[in-house]
Amino acid sequence: MFLSEIESGKNCEIVNAEVGEKLKGRLFEIGVKRGEKIKLIRKSYKSSPIIILVKNTFFAIREEDAKKIEVKRQ
Repeated sequence: MFLSEIESGKNCEIVNAEVGEKLKGRLFEIGVKRGEKIKLIRKSYKSSPIIILVKNTFFAIREEDAKKIEVKRQ
């Protein structure tokens, strides 16, 4: 299952992220790494950014990138 498929308000755990090196570095800096638990706060309308909560940090990610982040539900 991918991050783009999770419903708003649900928790999940990162399994793998097949994104570009630049984004992978940014995600790692805020704590998005394998095994990290995150919460999908909001999915916007029509492919707008997806808002996730990682520890105490809100982060916006494009839907096309969320389709490359594999997660498992909690």
